[in-house]
Amino acid sequence: MKFNAPTFLIIATILANSALCAQQFSGLPVLISESPLFESTGNTSWPYAITLTTPTDGASSQEEQTLDINVTGLPVGAEYRVLRSMSDGSFFNGDPQALSVGSINQEVPSNAITINAVEFDRTVKVQFSSGAIIFNNLFVNSRVDLNISIDDFAGLNTEANTNNLAISVTENGLGLILGPGSSTLGRDAFGTGTSKFGQAGAWFDGSYVKFGNSGNQQILDLRIINNTGTDAKLKNISFDLRRPPANANFATDFQLLYLATGDSELIKGFSVADGNEMVNLVPIGSDVLEAGINNFSEFIGQNISGTAWIADGGYANIRLKLNTTAQQAATQLDNLVISLEILEILVENSDDENSNDENLDEANSDEADSNEADSNEADSGEVDSGKADSNEADSDEADSDKADSGEVDSGEEERVQAWYQNVTNLGNDWIRSAWLGDFRVRSDPWIYHIEHGWMYVFSNSTYSEGIYFWDDAMKEILWTSKTAYPIQYRFSDKKWIWYLKESKNPRFFVDLATSEWEEHD
Repeated sequence: MKFNAPTFLIIATILANSALCAQQFSGLPVLISESPLFESTGNTSWPYAITLTTPTDGASSQEEQTLDINVTGLPVGAEYRVLRSMSDGSFFNGDPQALSVGSINQEVPSNAITINAVEFDRTVKVQFSSGAIIFNNLFVNSRVDLNISIDDFAGLNTEANTNNLAISVTENGLGLILGPGSSTLGRDAFGTGTSKFGQAGAWFDGSYVKFGNSGNQQILDLRIINNTGTDAKLKNISFDLRRPPANANFATDFQLLYLATGDSELIKGFSVADGNEMVNLVPIGSDVLEAGINNFSEFIGQNISGTAWIADGGYANIRLKLNTTAQQAATQLDNLVISLEILEILVENSDDENSNDENLDEANSDEADSNEADSNEADSGEVDSGKADSNEADSDEADSDKADSGEVDSGEEERVQAWYQNVTNLGNDWIRSAWLGDFRVRSDPWIYHIEHGWMYVFSNSTYSEGIYFWDDAMKEILWTSKTAYPIQYRFSDKKWIWYLKESKNPRFFVDLATSEWEEHD
């Protein structure tokens, strides 16, 4: 689907592996107060909310609920909180939480909100303290866990000598290599075994990785490869280790270590773009072994107090190292499962973005052809004052009628009176603002400014005389006002910049914090 600017796309669908309804938004920055995804609550402290689930969703409302939202503009002190119903029908308000601001172009939303699963049908909403929060990506219940696992180690081992190990598998867009090719050294433990140890039961299936015989054979290296098409969180590594109860020599504990070898990159941070590679041999998991079968599940994020990422097309090398009372201590590994988490993005807006660019280029071309004539017309003073007076009178009459009917939208009236005040109609859709300058309204809320080019003006504002707007050439959200202009506030880097009036192609700005000049188309 292609769409023309300005617009956005919302998709409500059922994920293939979940009954949860996934709402998604991806597009130009928009205010919470202007998005149909959010409802007005009537609560002045928490005026807007988005619903993640309700009891009518049935069993799926009991599942974990998630909201991922990329905030690109944030009023000072703006927060969110979670509202959820309890088993007795009452409602519980969570503590207010701070929001994080992300860049306009980042793929991973700047805020990841998770509400844990319960055992009853419920309502879950996320409330926000301001309608002036600006966002450009939003995903409800769109996180997907992808697993890759190995159980039949002996059957998958491609080494003729079973005291060696080489396994490579793919699943769900993921790859997993054990032994050679998993790291520089490719430690492969002590190969694979097929004994059932005289035991019956699901665990004793006669296919496992064996450890023992020497120090190097107490180490297994593995490589996790991400070919999912998006950056993925390394969420969990689980496996079973059997410590033979009767052995005098045994493994006491294990360590999971990151190997920063080759092009391996396990990145800790808010996202791949904003994070840093973890250092070589940093621990990402550990635990002690008891006699018998030990079931381990290592939550990587919890262990490193952060988020571990594997970039799309990248890989991370991991080492499982057993510490033992003696080098020959025997241990068996089985049921290896590695879980990664991705956002399943159903909004495919790459073609749409190209379409937007094409539409804007075409419009810019049209404007370029008409700017000279229109500008000359404006400069020559050939203002259709009668038309302007007529329009103004019609507007007053409409407002009067609306007031009589009790349908006055005070917010909209304030908006129009605020930044449209003292404007003059120059003809041919050109308008002159006493403070903002000349612009042309082509497809509200898009305007074409004589100096700044295409601007998307958000219709709501926390300042009665100011505007939030998207500068399409700069690819930034800014704020300015009648009293501030030509000074503008840029949200991405939280800087005040001063615009040199009448400069264009390029436009010149001064960073007021550093006094350095900037050039922008």
